[in-house]
Formats: sequence, C-alpha cells, structure tokens
Amino acid sequence: METQPLTASIQDLQKKVVETLQETGKLMGRASNLFTIESEKKKYIQFQNQINEALPSIQNFELRVVIVAPTSAGKSTLVNAMIGRELLPSRTLDMTAYPTEIVFKAELTEPVLTISEATLSLFNEAMETLRIKIVEYLGWDDTLKKIADYPLLKNLAEKVKERKLIFPPQITGYEKIKEALTEINDFVRLCRKLDPSINQTWSEIKDLPRIETPFIQDEKINITKRLGNLVIIDTPGPNSRENNTEKTPEDIRKQLIRKQLNQSSVVLVVLDYTVFNTEVDNQIRTEIKEIVEVIGEDNLYILVNKIDQRKPGDTITSKELRESIIASFNLNSSNNRNNKIFEVSGRRAFCATNFIQEIKQYSPEAISELKISELKTAEPLAAEVFGMDWKEELEDTTIDTLQKKARKLLEKSKFSDFLENTINVLLVKSAPLSLKSSLKKSENRLKNLNNALICWQSGFNRDFNQIQDDIKFVEEEKKQIETNENLLEYNLNQELNSLNNDLDYALKNWTDNIRSSDLDKKISAIGINTKFLECTSDKDANNNSEKIKACTEQYFKGLLSEKGIPIKNCISATEDNLSKLINQYLPGIQDSAIRVRTRIQTNFSINLELTNKWKLPDFSANKIPDKMSNINMGIESKISIWGQLHNNFVAPLNLLRLNIPIVQEKYSIDVQQYIQEATELMKDKFEERKSEMKKYITNQLSKEYITNENNVSYSDYIDQISTILQQILESKKLSEEPLKELKVKLEFAIKESQELLSQVEDQLIDVEKLID
Repeated sequence: METQPLTASIQDLQKKVVETLQETGKLMGRASNLFTIESEKKKYIQFQNQINEALPSIQNFELRVVIVAPTSAGKSTLVNAMIGRELLPSRTLDMTAYPTEIVFKAELTEPVLTISEATLSLFNEAMETLRIKIVEYLGWDDTLKKIADYPLLKNLAEKVKERKLIFPPQITGYEKIKEALTEINDFVRLCRKLDPSINQTWSEIKDLPRIETPFIQDEKINITKRLGNLVIIDTPGPNSRENNTEKTPEDIRKQLIRKQLNQSSVVLVVLDYTVFNTEVDNQIRTEIKEIVEVIGEDNLYILVNKIDQRKPGDTITSKELRESIIASFNLNSSNNRNNKIFEVSGRRAFCATNFIQEIKQYSPEAISELKISELKTAEPLAAEVFGMDWKEELEDTTIDTLQKKARKLLEKSKFSDFLENTINVLLVKSAPLSLKSSLKKSENRLKNLNNALICWQSGFNRDFNQIQDDIKFVEEEKKQIETNENLLEYNLNQELNSLNNDLDYALKNWTDNIRSSDLDKKISAIGINTKFLECTSDKDANNNSEKIKACTEQYFKGLLSEKGIPIKNCISATEDNLSKLINQYLPGIQDSAIRVRTRIQTNFSINLELTNKWKLPDFSANKIPDKMSNINMGIESKISIWGQLHNNFVAPLNLLRLNIPIVQEKYSIDVQQYIQEATELMKDKFEERKSEMKKYITNQLSKEYITNENNVSYSDYIDQISTILQQILESKKLSEEPLKELKVKLEFAIKESQELLSQVEDQLIDVEKLID
C-alpha cells in the first residue's frame, strides 16, 4: 500500500516532464530557424534530435543498461540467466558483432524480435553490396580464402551469393530469434571480412534490433512488477579477432558503444575470473576508462563471472579480488564501490533459472504427474548438481529434489544477490533517475539557448558600427590569446620533451636491474632451497609458499623504493618548471578573456569562470603489482612409482592388521617457476607505468593548462562570443519589417525558454525528493 502514492506521484511527474521535453524540443527546432549562421543552426537541430531520442525512455520509464565484456566472458549466459531461457546465442568463438536491445516485459509469454524498416533497408543494401563483391570481384575461391579462419561463415556467404539471406521485420519464439541473431551478427562479421567499406553502414543505423522478452519469474527474484522496464544493450567485445586486426571495425564498434552510453543510465562490465589480470583481460581496461568518462563511475557495475571455476588452491579472497579490480581500473575505493562489484557464476545461474522457468509452465497438479525425462532442462541441471554420477543420480531423484537443487544452485551462483542488490534497486529508482537525467540535459540546453538569445536581443541596443568594433576588439584579443597559447604550448612541449628524455634515462636500466638471480639469492638467504623444495605436508608447503611470497614482496619494495627516487626528482623538477611557465603565460591569456568579458558583460551577460589549478598525477610506481598474489606456486603432491607399488602391495596386508608403514605423499614447490613469473611481472609493471607516463605527457598534460574548468579553451570561448556577435551583425543588415518580426520571435523565444527553464528546475527538485 505504501508504494501507491509514490507510483502515482512518479506518474504525475512523468507526464509533466514529457510535456516539458516535448515543448523544449519544439523550441530548439524553432530556434534553429532563427539563426542564419550554419554552426548555430546545426547545434540546435542536434539538441532537438537528442531530446526527441530521449523521449521514449522517459515515456516507458526504461532503465537502459549497457553490458560490456571481452569475448567469452559469458555475458550472453548471464542475460539468458535473467530470462530463464536460452535466447541470446553463445559459442566459444566471439558471437556478438552488433549491439542488440533486450527489453524485459513481465506480461509477455514469448520473446519478439523487431527490426525497424529503416534498419532492414540498410541491411538489405549492405547485403546487395556484399553479393556484388563476392560474385563480380572476389569470386568464390577468394571468398573462401578470406573467411578461412571463420569456417562458420561459409554457409552464410552462400546465402548472400544466392540472395537467400532474409531478415524479416518481426520474429517470434526463442529458437527462431536465436537463429536470427546468429545470422545478423555473422552477417556483420562477414561484411567486415569481405568488404570493409560496408563498416560505415552500421554507424548509420539508428534503431537497434530490439527483443522484447519475458523475465525470469520466481518469488525470490520477481522484479518484473517493479516500476520501470529493464533494457539491456548487448554489445560486441573489445577483443574479438576482427577488432584486433582491422582498425576500422574497432573504430565503428567504439562509436556504436559510445552512442549507446550516451543514451543509457548504467554500464555493466563482465570480467572473466579465469583470465582476470591476463593479457586478454587487460584489453578491456582502456575501454572501462573511456566508459567512466562518459557515464561516471557511480553508474558503473562490475560482474566477475565464472567464479565457479575458482580452484581450491587459489589464494585470492573475494576481498582481495575486489581490491585488485578497484586498483586495476583506478576506481574509487569507497564502500559504495565495493557494493558495485559482484562475483557470480553465469553457468550455474542459467542452469538453475532455465529449470525454474520450465517448471513454471506446469501447474502443481501437472507437476505431480510429470516425468523427469519430459523436462529438457533436467539433464543439464543434474550434470551440474550431481557431478560425475549425474545420470545414475537422475534416475533415482524426484522433481521436488531437482527444484530444491535448482534453488540451491542459484544461491551458490550468487546471481540472485546481484539481481536483488543491483537490478532490483535500479529498477525501483529507474523512473526518477530517467527523469533526472533527461531534465539535467534539457536544463543545460535551455541555458545555452537562453544565454544566446539574450545576447542577441541585447545586441539590438548597439548600432552596426558598435557591433563591428566589438567584433574587431574580440578578434584582436583572440589573436593575443592564440599568441600566448602557442608560446605556452611550445614551451610546455619543450619542458615535457625534456621530462620524457629524463624519464627514458631514469627508467633505462629499471627492467635490467630486475634479475631473477637476485631474487633467487634473497629466497635462498631465508633457508629455502630454490632448486628443489620438497615438503612433508600440505601445511608445510603452504607455510614455505607464504615465506617465499613475503620475501619476494620485500625484495621488490626495496627495489621500487631505490629506483623511485630518480623518478620523483624528475617529476619534482618538471613541476617547478611547469609552474613557472603557467605563471608566465596563463595570466596573459586570462587577462585577454577578462577584457572581452568586461567589455561585453553589460550587453551580453556571458560569464567565464577561470582556473589555474593543476597538478601532476602520481607516477611513483611504488606498489607491488596486484597480480603478484595470484602467481601459482606450483605445489604438487607426489609419490614415487616405487612408493605407489609399495602402497598397492601392502594395502591388502594391512587389512589383516599387519600395520605395514605406507609411503607418504611429499609436496614439491616449483620455486624457479615462481621466481621467473614474479620477475617478469615486475618488469611488465615498470613498462606499464612508463607507458602511462608517456601517454599522459603526450595526450593530456599540455592541454590542461590552457583550458577553463569546463574544459573549453579560452580561444574556443572567444570563438563562441564571436559567433554571437556575427549573428547580431547579420541581423543588423535586415530591413525594417523582417527585423521587427525577428525581434518579436526573439522576445517570444526568450520568454518561452525562461518559462521552460523554470519548469525544469522545479521538476528537478521534485525528482530529487523522489530519489531521496
């Protein structure tokens, strides 16, 4: 009963926000017609399109979640676990090549895949282009050679050649949709292989293939009745083979994902536990950094999948895994961040929910008469819960027992924890969060428009010559700013090149100084045989392992401390020099901007917040790599062949209570393997940090000092003012009647923008109350 007033208030606010956004979109369209300068026209048309594109998610209260993962991390299995049926195709080779929307709707009984007419038209154009490429240019033999590493594409290529590949606008049913999605993704992949010129087509598609599907319904995880629809956007992974070999497909893929990020509220990153902190996993790190830049860290959730494959000998705990993820991706280490990292087993979850969903199709009476052999999901579940003897166990079990096992398996998968603590919470908040997101964007656009219109209107109080003088003054100051910016940038680059060279010198011998022989001596010094270490028990082996790891970390920390000194000296000297340069040139740049602002402040009401705050990031590299604790110590229990023969011989004799001693297992540790892996890891750490420093210097440092707090360079800001002044000047050329009509339109547009801005601000206050 308590939720009814909240729901009613959300729906009432939703109606108001939709009306406000619709009116804002119309205003942006009218504003674009007022401007004659092309760049301004395009800007407000873009604003209008963005508002119109956001409306459906507000009207439907959709919570849009982009799911990103490297190939074979198991994201399709996780989505299928939410559905409770196998809908998204999956395979060992990379599957997803093009984004797909999956919309969860409780009222549906079967999934429906819809492809818009515009999207189908682009697909058909691409299909014909590819057919011509195969038939008229490549020929069948060369076509087969180009797809030799993807034999699965052969049948699809034949269909394209014979014009037998058809994508209908609507498809119903799990199997048919799975088949269609496989063909869609493989068709995109085939185009990339045979005709890269088609790649640009995918970025032109506005409407993604959209699947509306029922959601797993169970009393423990029934979230489908919550206010808001969950929409998951399944995206291609960053490490698929064609992405690594061709630049263009990767650029298109990133472009597609960024577009989805701009339209979404949450990003879910799936990591594979079995390859965590390996080269495969590292390929997604840059992607996550880019994602955080777009959607913010608060909207990032991380799932570590395949946790069921954690072996008994794995030493990393859940806490350590979370800390490693936070450190690896440079995330905030607050408690709130810990609540957004989950360990799950998608395979276990799918086995469980698939069985639960199938059982839901039967009434209690029907279940009592049901045979286990009639259930398609019984065997996969039995294989998961009963182990190697599952076939025999399945013959003796009951449906009731399987139901209990399924729930237990779901619990062990930790998937329901993720659903309850993340998806559930987000769905409850999806309505107000969707409203807030759209209102904030509209607020910024309305402020931009209102500011421009007031400036324009104010310009009518100045005559033509005064406006020309203003433009001349602004252009002169712009030249002065550009001169100072160029001087600053040149000197910064000189200083940064010097830092680059100093870093090269300081880091030159770092990796050479990391020698496995030195570590070998350190470990030998604590009384451990590094050539062949044999222990009498598992406990003894683990104790020695901890001693080796502690000794290794102590050795590397000392090395880091010693080698970190020249780095600190380099950076400290560079900071001083950069500070001098900033203090020399930045005031001149700021003074020019202030003079422009002061001159037109009364007439144009434009403010520019200036800042000269800056600092260099920490490059000290004084931490032991997170992966160090994950190195396998290579502990093996062994009995010699003679020991095994002896034990086999005396076993029956001991049954007669002769008590003949048996040969005990001995535990060996491959210390040399550990030493080699540890030293290589430290070398990688140094190279990685060196690369980070170089990248920061090249891409960021020199730009930070010549921009204001909104990341707009002062010269760009002056360009914005010049554009407004040019527009005012154009208006001055109008004859009396058109000018009079323009003034009326401007007056009306300013009034409307201010009213809408006031509505948006009030609605934002109401939304914040609902969120709290």
